[in-house]
Amino acid sequence: MPSLRVSRAWIAAFALIAALFVSACGSDGGGGDTSSTGDGGGKQTAASFTFALPAAPTSLDIARNYDTVIMQVMSLATEPLERLTQSGELEPNLAASVSEPDDRTIVYELRPDAKFSDGTPVTAEDVAWSIEHTFARGTQTATQTVTSIASVRAGENEVTVNLRRPDPTTRQNIAFLAFIEQRRFAEAHPKDLGSPGAEPIGTGPYKVASNTPDAITLERNQYYWGTAPVADRISFTFIPTDPTAQLAMRSGEIQGALVQDLKTGPAWEAIDGTKLESLPSLTSIYVSLDVANPPFDDVHLRRAIAYSIDRENLATDLYGENAILLRSLLPAGAFSYVAGGTDEAQAFLDSLPQYEFDLDKARAELAQSRYARGLSFELTYITGAGWSKLTALNLEQNLKQIGVDVKLRAVSQTQWGTTIVQHRDLGMQLMEGFSAPPDPNGGLVLVIGRETAVENSYNTSNWTTPDVETARDTLINGTDRAARYEATKRVLSDIQDQLPYIPLYSPELVIALGGGFGFDEVPTQLDLTSGAWVTKLTSS
Repeated sequence: MPSLRVSRAWIAAFALIAALFVSACGSDGGGGDTSSTGDGGGKQTAASFTFALPAAPTSLDIARNYDTVIMQVMSLATEPLERLTQSGELEPNLAASVSEPDDRTIVYELRPDAKFSDGTPVTAEDVAWSIEHTFARGTQTATQTVTSIASVRAGENEVTVNLRRPDPTTRQNIAFLAFIEQRRFAEAHPKDLGSPGAEPIGTGPYKVASNTPDAITLERNQYYWGTAPVADRISFTFIPTDPTAQLAMRSGEIQGALVQDLKTGPAWEAIDGTKLESLPSLTSIYVSLDVANPPFDDVHLRRAIAYSIDRENLATDLYGENAILLRSLLPAGAFSYVAGGTDEAQAFLDSLPQYEFDLDKARAELAQSRYARGLSFELTYITGAGWSKLTALNLEQNLKQIGVDVKLRAVSQTQWGTTIVQHRDLGMQLMEGFSAPPDPNGGLVLVIGRETAVENSYNTSNWTTPDVETARDTLINGTDRAARYEATKRVLSDIQDQLPYIPLYSPELVIALGGGFGFDEVPTQLDLTSGAWVTKLTSS
């Protein structure tokens, strides 16, 4: 579940959070003009809407440069076949219908009226190519689905995906990651696809109008098959700090922004006409401990560390009221699909043992360890990541009181990511992840077991047991939802007992909207990556 930009399959499941909705775009200085010729689906239309994000994507081809920043932008131009909801369910989109004749076959029937933004019809060959492009070996979107798909075959207005083995999340992964684009244009740009002047051509409500280092601007696609959103033009602008974004909101240069520092909420709400929307989150922030090597192979030391983290005050200092304390590695929403609902998932989490901040209990656990007389180890934190530094400082100060010397070292995002990918000298790591799809296979299976305790994989704890291996096999290969839920509960229970990972908190995503814009229904985290958020945008 790390939050880093690395070219590996894991990101697609526990995806990047550090730049979650980063995107580029230019402000036209007058966003929010409500004069428009679009239909807006019966809503009041607007000429433009400008949204501020912290940084720009380096490419608009998701397979070459995957992160959720690109998804927020390109899901408006290149659509998924189905949209994945926060509950793990699937809704029709570019595919009119989907069937599964058996547990190794998925058949997508395409909308007959769908056209690309250049007016050419969408073909089954375009769709088949897009799926293959997304999951080709070596791409950044090559999740475990790459090992499941045996073939992708184009028929007459339908595409058939054949699997090598039953995989309960292949269809979800295709919905989450495979954005359909025009094959002819993509093949004409084998080296520069996604760069300025070579943006993928898709079927979404918008098309890329301009793409510069300073701006990405989208304009309406006149050939869009669905209901047009409210804005004729959508821009994304890069503003790295909340105070600067707030100034832009006050001046009318932007009408929306991803709130980066959740404690700045009151400053946002003080802007006339601005409202904050909190989005349900699938994010996990946690501590990873290498249980295969000293000193963290000692469970009593791990428990001493767990008791030494003041999670409640940390969450408040970092996020104000916009975070929950994790009761295991995943928030309830990240496995509600197999649990049969968020309430059932949360009830299970509430039954698990917890490690509240208690230095007396920490000392008692340390006394039972091999390090009763104390020890020293290094902990790195990521420069510029406030949650990482503050968590590290909290650990350093509290562990010092029980005789443990933590030596802090600041590293860049790139340096930290290299350590994770190379899978060497892991020790203790501070991690952040996003579980998508919202299924145990969207994150949990990628951070447990022998298969992932290797280079280029993400079991940073090197944790496995016979029970874990059995449960992991059930999660990957099983199709019975109840059995997969039991396997999930077994793993999460063992994590709370053995603590290869110490869960910390799950911050919400908060969006500021002003300039007469709002949502008629609050979108979810997955709506931002699927493009569904734009259908919920309103203008007054």
